[in-house]
Amino acid sequence: MTKKIIQLTASAGHRFASFVAAPKCKPIATLVLIHEIFGVTPHMQSLAVRYASYGFKTIIPALFDRVQADAAISYSAPDRGRAIAQQCQPALVLEDIDMGSGVGVVGYCWGGTFAYLAACNLNINAAVSYYGTRVVENLQYNLYVPIQFHFGFDHQLISADDIAKIQQAHPRQKLWVYQHTGHAFACEDRPSYKLESSQLVEQRTLNFLFETLC
Repeated sequence: MTKKIIQLTASAGHRFASFVAAPKCKPIATLVLIHEIFGVTPHMQSLAVRYASYGFKTIIPALFDRVQADAAISYSAPDRGRAIAQQCQPALVLEDIDMGSGVGVVGYCWGGTFAYLAACNLNINAAVSYYGTRVVENLQYNLYVPIQFHFGFDHQLISADDIAKIQQAHPRQKLWVYQHTGHAFACEDRPSYKLESSQLVEQRTLNFLFETLC
């Protein structure tokens, strides 16, 4: 396996860093991971390495680079991350996510919303949204590719009514709610981490990616 940081260029000429992890053999597909409000953290990099171990070339674009380069924010400073995220223009974020056709997109928290927006706006093959906090605010868009949604039952930022609205808007898509979990239950670097639910959501994600990308 190889891992490195490279510079990519968006269609309008913006250059931004990206963390890339790839298997030594030919990748089965390309996967774009969309980070949380904390930027390209060590946790996100470890996720990329794990997906690469399953055969995916995995890219994490540094989507905060337009506002603050090299942002990797401590989980103890969410307000700082939110302040940067609020300055990001959605259209430009999607421009930096766009890695061409045939890829899969997996997003977490802030990135979970953009995984959904990518499925509505970009030429990708599939998307997975982990506890996307603002998906419910963007249900006016049409989905063009399959997507999975994953939410914690005890999520402080996403109500049961919000989840019901998402399911009603997209009844043909898979949506799971995990009991006894809250926000960021799949992040082992945070107190909210739940091992059993994290293992289950990862297996469901992998099965879906193998079905839609391979």
